[in-house]
Amino acid sequence: MAGSTPLPPSLTEPAGHRATRRARLPAGPKGWPGAAQPEHPASTGGTLGRSFPDAPARGWKGRSMNAIADYNAALDSPLRAVAERLAELLGDGLPELEATLWHAQPVWMRGNHPVAGYKAFPRYVTLMLWVGAEFHDPAGVLQPAGNQNVVTVKYERTEDIHEDLIGGWLAQLG
Repeated sequence: MAGSTPLPPSLTEPAGHRATRRARLPAGPKGWPGAAQPEHPASTGGTLGRSFPDAPARGWKGRSMNAIADYNAALDSPLRAVAERLAELLGDGLPELEATLWHAQPVWMRGNHPVAGYKAFPRYVTLMLWVGAEFHDPAGVLQPAGNQNVVTVKYERTEDIHEDLIGGWLAQLG
């Protein structure tokens, strides 16, 4: 058509040519190829990777468990009672591990590796034990979950909690 504007080359060239052309663009605004990207906060003295002296300590015995206590307090009864009891059992059974919120759920960690934890759902609380396929579970109550070698058991009320079994499972983790 006479008088029409030609299409830009990016729309008329094959895809391979577009990728090559983009790679040669000069530095432009943030996010463009060749643009200077900001450094990671940990490498520039930002907040990531730094310790915070005013933050509560993590751990179980004698140290602040504010994050987990807040998690439990946000639950409705009877799930709150289940979560509180599981926190007590995990804290007593794994005193050497660090208790923290990991992916927004209470988890007891060995270094960077989760060992045990729980997650609340609308009708139950799930106890999770990592490396669970190696567990001796004489009662057969542990169920495999996903592909991360995790086993779980669901509790709706504190009366449902298998305290003796949980103690045995935690001893196997220690």
